Amino acid sequence: MAVSEPDVGVAIETGARLQGETVYVNSRSHANADSYVDNTFVGILVESGNSLASTEATETSQVEVLGSIHADIDLNIKATNEDKLSAQAVTEGGGAIPLQNSWSRVNHQYTTEVLLDDFARLSAGNQIKIESHSSFDDEMVSKAKAGGVAGEMKANTAGDDDSKLVNDRKNLGVRIGTQDDRSTTNIDIAASYLNARSIILDA
Repeated sequence: MAVSEPDVGVAIETGARLQGETVYVNSRSHANADSYVDNTFVGILVESGNSLASTEATETSQVEVLGSIHADIDLNIKATNEDKLSAQAVTEGGGAIPLQNSWSRVNHQYTTEVLLDDFARLSAGNQIKIESHSSFDDEMVSKAKAGGVAGEMKANTAGDDDSKLVNDRKNLGVRIGTQDDRSTTNIDIAASYLNARSIILDA
């Protein structure tokens, strides 16, 4: 099992004042995790093999502004989440009656956000740009292979409704967020004050 839990944040607290010609406020989170399980064997009669690969990531990237920021030219605020997650399970075997099972899962939850407090004050001579972006490259592979007279091979065949399976063989496949805890990418400017020739909010 591979787990990645990066938590990255930048906070401009109440009373803080930042000023410059060009100002950048960035929060970047990267999650990279890879699990690989290979169960290879050769038997004579009845042979059974199982493989379970599991990769999980919980990421947070946040910029929170409660104070004031001024840029003579441009003000750029950006929160990003990027990841590359992989889970691969391979089961190969032989024997007269092979029974092969492979299970793989990638569970991924993230929060990417820029939060401006009601009392935040942002100003720039030219442009204010606020961005919140999430990108991910998740991969899951499950293989079951065998040679024999008769047998059974299954790759990621279990679903959540199969009560006969233990918990670590549920929630298979690639899952981003849950029904009760959704992954989010957002910008919340609340009742803050922004002043510039151009203002861009991009999520």
